Amino acid sequence: MDANNKQTYLRFFHGFPSNVAVDLYLGDRKIASGLTFGGFTPYTAVDPGRYMLVMYPAGERNAPLIKNDVVVPSGEIYTVIIGDRQGLPALAPVEDPRFHLPEDRVALRFGNMAPGMEPVNALLRLGEGEFEDLFPDVEYGQVTEYAIIEPGRYTMDVQLTNGEKRVLWVPNINLRQGRYYSIYMIGQGKEGETEFPLIAVIPLDGNSYL
Repeated sequence: MDANNKQTYLRFFHGFPSNVAVDLYLGDRKIASGLTFGGFTPYTAVDPGRYMLVMYPAGERNAPLIKNDVVVPSGEIYTVIIGDRQGLPALAPVEDPRFHLPEDRVALRFGNMAPGMEPVNALLRLGEGEFEDLFPDVEYGQVTEYAIIEPGRYTMDVQLTNGEKRVLWVPNINLRQGRYYSIYMIGQGKEGETEFPLIAVIPLDGNSYL
């Protein structure tokens, strides 16, 4: 294959607070079946080019939830988040970039994908050490750059940026050296909405092994 036509790897993440499972089609190819809230597809190799990406409720082909014309670039890795835009599902592609990572370090980033959530600070603590404000002022829909940190077992404390309230506490995050991880906070971020409480989803990113 020509160097300018290398396949790109795509995975899809259902981060839209809903009980509706979905099927995804990229052109004529079904790339997800029955994907539920909080779930990921495996990475799929896709030739670069222009495609119609359509998302339906699982098992249906009549009324699409999303229908987008998309351009897939060459030779990259993406996580495509099914997020919330004004109460409707929408796609947010996030690159999983390849870059040199020292063998004795970990790459970690944080995404605030909880609709209605105010900006947050995501503080991280290694073992019993002090908390460090590693990802400050992360707005809804934002995925930070990777931070390069030591491997080990971490605790994450997510607070409103004004410091008045903790919104999520995530203990026992085991991060292994030489790997790339994301922590996505999903659920309903508005005060009083409880059907989908906030949770953290922590996938191993494809730049670890693709």
